[in-house]
Amino acid sequence: MLDRHNAKFNSLDSLKENAEAALKRKRGLDFEQLINDVFDSEDILLQGGYHTDDNRAEQIDGAIEISHRIFLLEVKWVEANLAASDLYSFIGKVENKFQGTGGIFISRNALTENFIHALNKGRRQSVIVIHGPDLDDIFTHKVSLKNYLHQTIRVMSYNNIVHYPVKDYLESIKPQLEIQKDLDLNVAAVAFIQKNFLKGKFGENELLELTKGPTDLLDIVFTYAVNNFGTLYKDALSKLEFERIRHVETFLSTYTPSEEIYLAAAESYYSRLVIKAPRLYIRQEFLDRFHPYYPKISQDARDTFEKEIVRVFSEQRGDWNMENNLTILIETLWPQFHQKTRDELAEIYLDFYADSSRQSRFPQKQFATELITGNLIPQTVITDWLYSKLTKAKESYDNVTPESITFIATAYLPIAQYLGMDADRWRKAVEEAMN
Repeated sequence: MLDRHNAKFNSLDSLKENAEAALKRKRGLDFEQLINDVFDSEDILLQGGYHTDDNRAEQIDGAIEISHRIFLLEVKWVEANLAASDLYSFIGKVENKFQGTGGIFISRNALTENFIHALNKGRRQSVIVIHGPDLDDIFTHKVSLKNYLHQTIRVMSYNNIVHYPVKDYLESIKPQLEIQKDLDLNVAAVAFIQKNFLKGKFGENELLELTKGPTDLLDIVFTYAVNNFGTLYKDALSKLEFERIRHVETFLSTYTPSEEIYLAAAESYYSRLVIKAPRLYIRQEFLDRFHPYYPKISQDARDTFEKEIVRVFSEQRGDWNMENNLTILIETLWPQFHQKTRDELAEIYLDFYADSSRQSRFPQKQFATELITGNLIPQTVITDWLYSKLTKAKESYDNVTPESITFIATAYLPIAQYLGMDADRWRKAVEEAMN
């Protein structure tokens, strides 16, 4: 949208509602002309306001061609509570035309929900409504009406909705907007991302071509793809365009950036991205590529990551899918963690190992078993964990009986054995602790 259109809209919008009737009528006519000018600048206007040849009384505010269809325009700038008769009159004009003709009803002021839902009441919907806040968003964000209408026709053709707000459209193109705002991207990088990450299906040869090009350009694209993978993934998923996800994954798994770019991306991955969105960022292509760089990132980034991974893991206890995902990440880095981090996480994995409801085929139970059977947890940590469990167990009984002692001893025996205790010795230790 051109700046002059935005300036014209703001000028019309500045007229107060208590202005003279003649000024308000002129504003309505100027608004109609502005809408036609916008469509004309986007090369989809067929005709401005006109009267039909067969009936000089039938006024049409304009006609456009988009998505291989003809749409008639009705443009209104009147005070609130627009009469439903205005809508029905316009629907009648549209339905009297050749089959397949559609309508676009544009109202500067917001329409009521009842007004909008009357669009398809008892009939097949043929009119798109743009009103109130939609116009604010269009002119504030300089939205292309052509692109918005393309998306509206698409969404309303397969979804059961009567109105597609411009704010929803803006959300759907957020990745494109973010690209344009990113000052680190040059024109060539923006074009590369739009072509390769924001479009549909490619052949195998085209996918392989993704990593061919100037290194300085592809380094920028690599940084963008890592930092914005979550946004790109969600956007592709919302549109059911799974090929786009594959394009990004292919690029990330095959392109090797410069060492400096690699290190910066690894630091961003561990200190921010994987903590913020673990479900999206715990993926093999990230783990394989960034694991060797963990020792090389800054100490502050490592401290932040380890503190946060303990917090997130503790908060996500009980979400088995998340526990498994986090375990895949933790297992990769376990030898490189600070001892304090390992000790804090070990207490959680001791819980997993002692929990008989957890199946051994899942990563969280497998890794817990590996830690304990491999003697990878210090005995002092296991001892402290056991006696903390006994303290809590004692608080769970009003009256400790021999039966309850046997029950508790049996529950924690598999772990006590790793302290060198047999069943009898462990039962005596439990009895002493409970009494």
